Amino acid sequence: MTVRHILFPTDFSDMAKATEAHVTRFAAHFGARITTLHVIDLPAAFYGMSAGYVVDATEVSTLQDRARHTIKSVLPGADVERVVQLGDSASVIAEFAEANGVDLIMMPTHGYGPFRRALLGSVTANVLHTAKCPVWTMTHAAEPAPKDHMEPNCIVCAIDLVAESVHVIQSVADLAKSFGATVCLAHAVPQAHSMLQNLGKNHADEPDPRTLERQNYYTDHACQEIARLQAEAGTEFSVSVHAGAVAPVIAEIARKHEASLVITGRGAVEHFLGTVRSHTCPIIYEAPCPVLSL
Repeated sequence: MTVRHILFPTDFSDMAKATEAHVTRFAAHFGARITTLHVIDLPAAFYGMSAGYVVDATEVSTLQDRARHTIKSVLPGADVERVVQLGDSASVIAEFAEANGVDLIMMPTHGYGPFRRALLGSVTANVLHTAKCPVWTMTHAAEPAPKDHMEPNCIVCAIDLVAESVHVIQSVADLAKSFGATVCLAHAVPQAHSMLQNLGKNHADEPDPRTLERQNYYTDHACQEIARLQAEAGTEFSVSVHAGAVAPVIAEIARKHEASLVITGRGAVEHFLGTVRSHTCPIIYEAPCPVLSL
């Protein structure tokens, strides 16, 4: 990965504040410049007003002045560009990133700002869907996480069994080498889990041998496919394949390895052997550490 320009969208919330240390750490590691961006979404800013309320120019100007004053406290002491814009949060973030050569977006998953509820669910999901550069997201939690995991030392890479995963694995290899981190490739096989739950139960409530055989077939085949992908990528990372729903499996593997970063691709359709790219938001929600979506 080449990271020369990091975009940090902020809503001035505690979650955004907790993300700042990660942003400065990544910027220092890559020698990247930082732009911090606050988006004023006018309908959200005036949430609670009557339906017929009209926003005038003076009120908009007041909001902008407040935001420009507040954004000065973001990343104090760092050499950053500070930007305030009006518009739809997700659209502005993605468009700004594309227009300004941003290599990495780093954002919390949710928070409450002084002007609006921001960076929650739908905003993050829309940025993940529309942004063309990688997106790093803070651990989703009710309270800001402590300032740990500043530097990735163990990376869990959630992969699909598709050709595009070769690029993901190679990108992870570059990033791991850069940070001196270990890597585990993780894959979930939800079909095998469903069979074990719903098929082949005998009177002793034990899995039917044929069901176990099918489950083993799917997991073994997944391991073979991952070995093929690794051969093409030129890597020999450890592999962890489990039957189960995608997001919980990836989260459990990350906890088991005490991962400091989960990496996943984005945008793939469902595959009969399971997929992670269509589960990016659930993975982010359940992950015990930050998630980087390529």
